[in-house]
Amino acid sequence: PCDSRAEFPPHPAYEIRECLNCGLYFKSWRPASDVLGSYYATLSYQPFNLSIEFPTDAQVRAILRQLPDGSRILDYGCSTGRLIGALDEHFDRCGIEVNQDAANLASTKGIRILAEDAVLSGAHGAFDAIVMTDVFEHLVEPTRLLRALTARLNDGGQLIIVTGLADAIPDRHLMSEHWYFRIYGHLQMLSLRHLEWLSSNLGLDLNRVSRISHYARKHRRFARQRAQLELYRTFRLKPQSQAAMILRRMPLLNRAATWTNMPATDQFADHVVAVLTKDSRAGRAEEISNPNCKRQNAS
Repeated sequence: PCDSRAEFPPHPAYEIRECLNCGLYFKSWRPASDVLGSYYATLSYQPFNLSIEFPTDAQVRAILRQLPDGSRILDYGCSTGRLIGALDEHFDRCGIEVNQDAANLASTKGIRILAEDAVLSGAHGAFDAIVMTDVFEHLVEPTRLLRALTARLNDGGQLIIVTGLADAIPDRHLMSEHWYFRIYGHLQMLSLRHLEWLSSNLGLDLNRVSRISHYARKHRRFARQRAQLELYRTFRLKPQSQAAMILRRMPLLNRAATWTNMPATDQFADHVVAVLTKDSRAGRAEEISNPNCKRQNAS
């Protein structure tokens, strides 16, 4: 279990569970939907409105720019429009965003902000691409929403998901300590197996899976994080080993013995860019009543 007390709102202790049926990893605790809604509605958008180019954004834009002129693109959770606001105006760019301040800023970048209920009901028609970047991990019912969004795709349309990848965490029993899960609003983390499961159950073809770092890699920072992770793993997982005993005698390095959580690894390739394409099977996909399934075990 992990207790991340340094965040606001306070984050209760939790453990990470794995669905043995679909391969989704999720927290044993999650805030109520109304609490989450209020949290996102008032959350400062400034940390997400950076001028730097995230590698994940660059890859998604490259995919979207291959679409024909006039293609309709929906960015679900568009925030300030950082992603599709940089696309050519020949695209019909739309967004859904619960934070009004962020939505207002996105509008100044040529993005039409649409109401979620209207989009899901079909009032705004179908789209050639639906993008969900840094959003999947926040969803209370991810499969249910993805099913509804799939229904709003044109034939041949693309569902593009960018999110954290559980397969990138080498020690599954330390998963609750990973930086991704320590964020208050991050409720789950998909695996490659879960992507295959989504593809099958949504009636979509999984055409592309790219493992990538969300942040531009800085070699010195990456090397430092790798060293810190190995030190932590040695003290945490093999405290009685010869290596741990030697490290305890070494100044500076022995500080890792006092660390209580896995150090940050945001320079690692711990994200995935997945492209799923709608085909003729989509209309026959079976309904999933419980997005987290029933068979679970703790991680």
